[in-house]
Amino acid sequence: MTIHAWFGIAAGVVQALSLLPYLRAIVRGTTRPNAVSFGVWTVLSVIDVVAMYAGAGRGWPLVLPLVGTAGMTIITIFALSGYGYSASSRLDMACLVIGLIGIALWQMTGEPALALALSIVASLAAAIPTIVKTYRAPHTEYAPAWLMVAAASVLSILSVTTYDFTNLAYAGYMFLETATIGILALRTRKHLYA
Repeated sequence: MTIHAWFGIAAGVVQALSLLPYLRAIVRGTTRPNAVSFGVWTVLSVIDVVAMYAGAGRGWPLVLPLVGTAGMTIITIFALSGYGYSASSRLDMACLVIGLIGIALWQMTGEPALALALSIVASLAAAIPTIVKTYRAPHTEYAPAWLMVAAASVLSILSVTTYDFTNLAYAGYMFLETATIGILALRTRKHLYA
């Protein structure tokens, strides 16, 4: 097995492990995921997997979005079951619409690299409600889980054997998004011990 394979496997393991403390924090009520963010991220993650597979084929960089899709689906179910914030603000609705437009544009293009780029734009729109919520109330997110996903994103980047947009864009964006939320959530110390 190559070093790239080990990095890919490590990315998937760290991503999967980040789910356990996050779900524990949700059940304890110390974390409240935004249903709009996680719902759109779940759909976009499926698109990312399909686009990456169509554009770059099979490879270790696919591990991160595959594991992420499973995790986001579970978190979305929790968020919609009363453990999270549901869509209620104008910002949530605007970001949901932008995310859905990104999905529609991907469907119309059929180009894997363009689909991935549009998915990242839509993911950024979906991230805004969670970023704003975490900025305003850092105690509503569990920083270690977000920082674990940021670390998994770095491992995924290290698993790449062909350096192109399709292989690097998802993990690069995931690092920026999750590190931002994790750092914002670090502003409260109580979540380090949840």
